Amino acid sequence: MKLNGKIAELLGAIIGDGNLWSDDRHYRIELTGDPSLDASYFQYLSRIISNELGGNPRTKIRQRGLRIRVCSKELFEYFSDDLGIPVGSGKAKRVKIPKDVIRAHWKIKSRCLRGIADSDGSFFLSDKGYRRDYPTIEITTISKDLATQITAILEDRDFRVGFRDWVLREDWNTRYIISINGDEMYKKWIGEIGFSNPRHHQKLNKI
Repeated sequence: MKLNGKIAELLGAIIGDGNLWSDDRHYRIELTGDPSLDASYFQYLSRIISNELGGNPRTKIRQRGLRIRVCSKELFEYFSDDLGIPVGSGKAKRVKIPKDVIRAHWKIKSRCLRGIADSDGSFFLSDKGYRRDYPTIEITTISKDLATQITAILEDRDFRVGFRDWVLREDWNTRYIISINGDEMYKKWIGEIGFSNPRHHQKLNKI
C-alpha cells in the first residue's frame, strides 16, 4: 500500500485515539469517539478505510461511546508491521509517528498531524481579560517520543510551539502538552494543516 494524504490522516487518528489488537487468530483495528460530537467525523474516517484501503469498517454507536472496528489481518499488519503502530495495551505511551511519515513531504506530515489533532487534540477559546476568544490548539499525549516529534515537525515549518509536561498524580503517567497559541499561529495551522472533524469547525465559526 502506498502512503497518501488520506491514509496519513487515518494513521494520525489511529496514533491519537486508536487501538490495534490481536490474539493471533483475530486481528482488529479500533477507533473510539464521542457519539454526540464525532459521528460525522467517523463517517469520514470510514470512507477513507473503505475507499483507500479496501477495508470493511463497522461503526457502532452506544449511549456513551462511538466505535469504528475493522477486522482485517492485512490492514492490521500494514499499520503494525509496516508503519510500526504498537499493538495492545501500552500503545499510548509507546506510539510515535512512523519513519515513513517523518521522511515524507509536507502534505503527508500535515495530514498525519491533522488526524492526531482531530482525534486526540483540542481547540478552545480562552478568556484573556482583554478578549474572550483567544485561540489555542493543544495536543496532549503520554508518549514523550510523539510529543517531541510533533514539536519538531511544527517548528520546522516555523510554528511557535508551546511545550510542557504535567503530572496530575505521582502514580499517573506524565502528560506532554503541545500548544499553538494566538491568532497568527492559529491561522497558520488552519492554512497549512486544518481540521476534518466538524467539532472543531463549530468553534472556528465563533472567531
